[in-house]
Amino acid sequence: MTNTTFEKGDKVGLYAMLSSTSIAEERYINNLQLECTGSSTLIPQKTVFYPVGDATLDFISYSPYLPTEISANSSIIPISIQSDQSNPIKRSQSDFLIATQSKVASSEKAVELKFYHKLVKFNITLTPKGDETVESLLSANPRIIATGFYNKADYNLTTGEFTNHKEETDIIPYGTWSIKNGKLIGKEIIIIPQDIKSDIQSFVMDWNGQLYTCPMPELTMTENTQCDLDIAAMQTTSHILTGITGNIED
Repeated sequence: MTNTTFEKGDKVGLYAMLSSTSIAEERYINNLQLECTGSSTLIPQKTVFYPVGDATLDFISYSPYLPTEISANSSIIPISIQSDQSNPIKRSQSDFLIATQSKVASSEKAVELKFYHKLVKFNITLTPKGDETVESLLSANPRIIATGFYNKADYNLTTGEFTNHKEETDIIPYGTWSIKNGKLIGKEIIIIPQDIKSDIQSFVMDWNGQLYTCPMPELTMTENTQCDLDIAAMQTTSHILTGITGNIED
């Protein structure tokens, strides 16, 4: 995706159930693949007809598309993010979006689905402290890695809950540094909502050959949220950086 638009070739999956029937019970459409053709319209891989009569359908669509359908009698879909999010393709593969529409009747018009982000994005900012200057910080081009974050979980399409978090990993962020208002901005990572504990998750920065650690403050994250992580950066012998996290609007 680019901002709020699907790109040509992006694929989403679609489930549809007769209204009042849950996805775990019986599916009228089972993980149908749709592809963006370059406009806002997503075209199905094959032709599917509405049920005969006045029946309506409840739609659940998700992105990015997974070739394996959800198991019978289940509403659980596996979620994963990329450990290396440094290029646009891997960053897109780390996103996870859901759209729902209830009681959709047969019509010649396209069904409108509004997708919502279900993961969390960290925007990373470096603020030089002490004798450091933002220009020298940019010249050093410090590398940031997020450590101790789970990169896999299960998402329940019925309850909207993330469970079964697993596989702690290091995550390489997307973007390049630039200067704005005396700070370095431009790095970001997408993560699965999870409980944060300062003794598990942290950010490690390679700055002029020295490794510095920024412990994460403890917090409980919610879906569809961006968080600013403002790291106070100063080269010291302690190798500890200070970070402040705050929620911001979409």
